[in-house]
Amino acid sequence: MKKPKLYIITAALLCAAALTMACTDKTDAPPETTADVTAEVTSPDTKEETQAMTEEKTTTEETTEGETDCRILFEDHFDGTELDATKWTKCPEGESPDGAIWEDELSSLDGNGHLVLSMTLDEATGKLKGGAIKSEGLFAYGYGYYEACIRFSTPGTTGGFSIIAGDPTATAAADGTKISVVQSQASNTAPYSHVLSWNPEKNKSSTPAVHTANNIYDGLFHTFGVLRSEDGYTFYVDGVESATFPSRRLTPCALDGYLQLACGATDGSMDHLLPNDILVDYVRVYSSLPETLDKAVNAEATPVFSDDFDGTELDATKWEKCPEWERQGKSQWKNDLSYVDGEGNLVLKMEWDETTQLVNCGAVRTLGRFAYGYGYYEARMKFTPHHGAWGAFWMMCGNVSSEVNGATDGVEIDIIESIDNQNGIYNHNLHWDGYGAAHKSAPPSLLTKIDIYDGEYHTFGMLRNETGYYFYIDGMLSGFILANQCEACPADGYIKLTCESAEWSGGGSPECIADMPAEVFVDYVRVYDTMPVPAVQANP
Repeated sequence: MKKPKLYIITAALLCAAALTMACTDKTDAPPETTADVTAEVTSPDTKEETQAMTEEKTTTEETTEGETDCRILFEDHFDGTELDATKWTKCPEGESPDGAIWEDELSSLDGNGHLVLSMTLDEATGKLKGGAIKSEGLFAYGYGYYEACIRFSTPGTTGGFSIIAGDPTATAAADGTKISVVQSQASNTAPYSHVLSWNPEKNKSSTPAVHTANNIYDGLFHTFGVLRSEDGYTFYVDGVESATFPSRRLTPCALDGYLQLACGATDGSMDHLLPNDILVDYVRVYSSLPETLDKAVNAEATPVFSDDFDGTELDATKWEKCPEWERQGKSQWKNDLSYVDGEGNLVLKMEWDETTQLVNCGAVRTLGRFAYGYGYYEARMKFTPHHGAWGAFWMMCGNVSSEVNGATDGVEIDIIESIDNQNGIYNHNLHWDGYGAAHKSAPPSLLTKIDIYDGEYHTFGMLRNETGYYFYIDGMLSGFILANQCEACPADGYIKLTCESAEWSGGGSPECIADMPAEVFVDYVRVYDTMPVPAVQANP
């Protein structure tokens, strides 16, 4: 009679281990259940043994639940080449309640562990069609934590990851709510949103304010989650709280909800960004918020250019000093004011010239030595708040002087400009169609407010790809211009690191002269073929 007891102990240990792993290691495979283990137990010879086994199993389950109340309830990594029919169905073809049009063939698995949801334009109707799947009738759950790992390739979709909780036609939010865990969009003021929708007849919805500055169009996978509880809804992006909607503002829906993953839009306004694919790496549902939230796994970016300014001489294989031109009517570039200081910095110096009544400045560029197209560009720099000092990290891409072909032909990209720095002001900007009457520009609104004139080094980055331009300060998204506002220029561009001054920026004023000399320090410049994985995801 020893054999059954051995199986009982094994069952208890495996059950406890599986439940613990759900909230710590979170392995790819779903946790085994007690039923799977105890199925191997040989039939007991007596009723007493049966009763003993049942009591011991029940005690084990109660103890385990007391030790950890977080369990994985649903999981799919989209392995293989066919959608798991026990977990998902494709949304019915045709127009959805929110106006998007679904088509079966636009939902598929790529054989590399991803669900692919595509979006195309129907030339006959002029409407956008997309792929969409749902777990309706196969899986639904109430209060808990829902998470998906997704890569958005381009803006313009109204799709994403949603939960349809309760009755979607109900008039009260507590009876039915669509919870859009993440919804990508074509806005130039917000890269994505979280949305709660209810009462479709009256089109009721609420969008909690997003307080993280993530770029979800950087070509990387990101995790998006929501915690549903009696306290309300808490949204997460890359493991960081992104937005909250408390129960005092809207009664949360406690009813079970099924999952939906979709890619689509209600009109053809973004058809120039097609084709548009969303890749989903995994979906998981937990009984509660895990102690540690998952991070997306992404391939490493490849460096294509780097200079740490070591030694005492500028690397002539990478840089040249800019020609000694007059700039902005109040400054001129001088070769002797650009140098490497022997401490790992490029120094761009500014001095007042009494003879010319101009500010002499340092400037370097990679013209003829390095140019690159789509990718990520970053410099670590230190600016100081001197009057009239105007430092910049920028690029000239394609034929910027052309006045006829738009931004795709050529664009000046100002990754960072320390304009009006005596007042703590800086900006990012794009310029195209020349510098005459046809000139156009697009300065993005700043999403982060960082004091870059505090005497410390800061990193300034820019990602450009077919979806637009994205600017970063200290690893946080600072501003962006999507391709529907200024079509992305694919042409190679060279880098410039410069100082200059203009009368309108305070150049030549008594305060400017009193503040001279001024210096801008550059610790390094790096270029990657794509966006590197951020070392830290943090709130601004």
